[in-house]
Amino acid sequence: NRWGTDETFKKCVSIPEHEEGLIEDWKRNAKTDYLNESQYVRRLIREDTARRKTNTVEEMQPLRYSQ
Repeated sequence: NRWGTDETFKKCVSIPEHEEGLIEDWKRNAKTDYLNESQYVRRLIREDTARRKTNTVEEMQPLRYSQ
């Protein structure tokens, strides 16, 4: 049963002090979408993976981070 397990994997995410505003964005966005923070991150990963699969290597642009 896929959903009937208590097994989980935990990862730590490091966010530099100069980007600590991302934490509030993360919390707000998750709440706006009626998700907990973990669900929100998993959804972002799934969406990014799906987007990458639909694009060819030539079309892919590297992820750019704002400073």
